[in-house]
Amino acid sequence: MNATSKYPITISLTAGTALAFAAAVVFLMIGERRLINIPLHSTIEVFGGFAAITLGMIIIFQRSAKSSFQSAWVSCGLLSMGILDIFHGGVSTGNLFVWLRSVSSLMGGIFFSLVWFGQGSGFKKPLAYGTSAAAFLIGITSVAFQEALPAMIEEGTFTSTARYINIFGGIFYIAAAPAFFISYIGKRESRDDIIIFAISVLFGLAGLLFHFSDPWSASWWYWHSLRFIALIMVLTYALVFFKDSENKYKTIIRTAMDGFWLLDYRGYFLDVNDSYCKLIGYTREELLKMHVSDTEAKETCEQTARRLDKIIKDGTDRFETTHRSKDGKILDIEVSINYLNISGGQFFVSLRDITSRKRSEEEVRRLNVELAQKIVQIKEAQEELVRKEKLSILGQLAGSVGHELRNPLGVMNNAVYFLKMTHTEADETTKEYLGIIEQEIVNSQRIITDLLDFTRTKTPQAQSVVLNELVGDGVRKAVPNGFTVTVDIPEMLPSVKADPMQIGQVFYNLITNAVQAMPDGGNLNIKGEEFRDARAVRVSFRDTGAGITPENMKKLFQPLFTTKSKGIGLGLVVCKNLVEANKGRIEVESTPGEGTTFMVTLPIERG
Repeated sequence: MNATSKYPITISLTAGTALAFAAAVVFLMIGERRLINIPLHSTIEVFGGFAAITLGMIIIFQRSAKSSFQSAWVSCGLLSMGILDIFHGGVSTGNLFVWLRSVSSLMGGIFFSLVWFGQGSGFKKPLAYGTSAAAFLIGITSVAFQEALPAMIEEGTFTSTARYINIFGGIFYIAAAPAFFISYIGKRESRDDIIIFAISVLFGLAGLLFHFSDPWSASWWYWHSLRFIALIMVLTYALVFFKDSENKYKTIIRTAMDGFWLLDYRGYFLDVNDSYCKLIGYTREELLKMHVSDTEAKETCEQTARRLDKIIKDGTDRFETTHRSKDGKILDIEVSINYLNISGGQFFVSLRDITSRKRSEEEVRRLNVELAQKIVQIKEAQEELVRKEKLSILGQLAGSVGHELRNPLGVMNNAVYFLKMTHTEADETTKEYLGIIEQEIVNSQRIITDLLDFTRTKTPQAQSVVLNELVGDGVRKAVPNGFTVTVDIPEMLPSVKADPMQIGQVFYNLITNAVQAMPDGGNLNIKGEEFRDARAVRVSFRDTGAGITPENMKKLFQPLFTTKSKGIGLGLVVCKNLVEANKGRIEVESTPGEGTTFMVTLPIERG
């Protein structure tokens, strides 16, 4: 018979209860000195009842694993017969004694014979429990109201009532036997069927032979011997079931592909299968002398102890860890653990080697990272290609368009100058509009200059440059009224070797950007400092504007990128190109909401 791991425990508890009940009855019989008169009969009946109850419980639980058409009614028959046999063996000889024996035979036979009618898909274990309760109630009621029972013995012989009850019980058993044999022939249940067939035949013949016997005569022992053989078969088969369950459990555990532990409540090994021994490199004998923390490579002894305490409270856990094999190799292990409060508390642990899976996952993660980096690189390359295409078109147009626009702008600028000279008495509105035109001409000329400088940066004409003068010129040209400018450039600051026109344009552009970043006014701090070790001078331009976001900081020196309503996004690119052409560098720092600082570093003039 088949049974899952929890079934033998439940069956053992039930069998133990039945055995205790049977032992108590025997003890009472000894106390009444009944064993002197019937030294064998009552003991056989009591412990035979215990065996029948045990086998009935086995059949109840095995049905969850495999559904046989006769298992439901057989279990009911064995349970009812076993309970009444214990009552029968425990009472004094006489009318009640025979009544309980006869009713036991009849109830068992009736339930056995019901195998021909099938059990249906609706059979539930409560039916068997209800049958057991009914048999127990019959036993109690018979003891309590034995005066109301029909006569079973008269003048030293069995009455016809007793004989008919037992005969009918025997007929029912015999009637059920072919069903088990047919099932055996059909290979449905194999060994189970042939054993129950034999038990059914023996119980049936015992019931039929009851008709030819008298109490305590030789013929009385003939049919009892058949019952004795049947009960021995029941008890033997129950013992074989437990032995098979134990062997099956050991076979499954020992041959499982995953590792298995059985630990005591302290974490010491009680059992371990071959798969884990092969995985970890230790022999079974070595592991049985070790603690679970001896194989643990990730957790400390204290952490392992805390985990075991938590599992004792929760009952189960599932986690990943690492174990260290005998040769020092680290293994990734997936652990599934259950705690049962049996034999002082035991942990049932299943372990699976996931080292290969972990390595595969790590390789997949690495490839994903590389793929993401490649995608970013491809995206950047695509953006760079688009920028280069734009710049190529821009370079082709810059020369011709710049030349064509400068001439009209020059004419417009001369016209504005002429109008100012000839209309000195003009009203304020006219003067204001002439000023606006003049300023827009300057802005347009600066954009054209940026275009031309970006597409064809001239080779610097380096000479000694005093930074104070370039900064002052830029401030005068680019800073309107309403702004506070602080210039802190020491007089002793060394001069630099650079093109004054190009660096002057850089300073002018940076000051203009700072002013435009503070539309409502603000403070501009310009500071110069010397780095003797690097033989360089740095000039920083710090405004109190809105600052630059981290997203825009990445695109700050990209051509055609701008956040202004006016301009084409070449000013900072031109500044960067001009500074680098003069062997310097330009840097920027910004905090959104606090302002921006541009820093231009140039080499000191040697000599």
